[in-house]
Amino acid sequence: MIQLVKYTSNRKQVIQAMDNANKMMLKAVGMAGATHVKQVIQAKNLIDEGNLLGSIDHQVDETGVYVGSKLTSEEYPIYLEKSTSNIQGKEYLRPGIMNNLGNLRQVAERNYKL
Repeated sequence: MIQLVKYTSNRKQVIQAMDNANKMMLKAVGMAGATHVKQVIQAKNLIDEGNLLGSIDHQVDETGVYVGSKLTSEEYPIYLEKSTSNIQGKEYLRPGIMNNLGNLRQVAERNYKL
């Protein structure tokens, strides 16, 4: 006698759970990354540089997280990060992220929950 086994696919639910976990993880990493960048701004005494400190934020999409300044009408945050012929560069984005990769990895691991 052949015994039949009923199969129910949970594929859609698993994919949805993975997508949700990924979004939560990226959001947490973005928040932590923005905090690290703000700490660099404060440590380098760049607080007097207009609205830079308050403009640092993160944005999440399906594939990644972006940390940077929300000052879209000003090019100053870019000039301050990279320097120009008139402005001495005082990197704040790159060290804020790159010097904290270990911490950001821990944040990602803690916040990716299925």
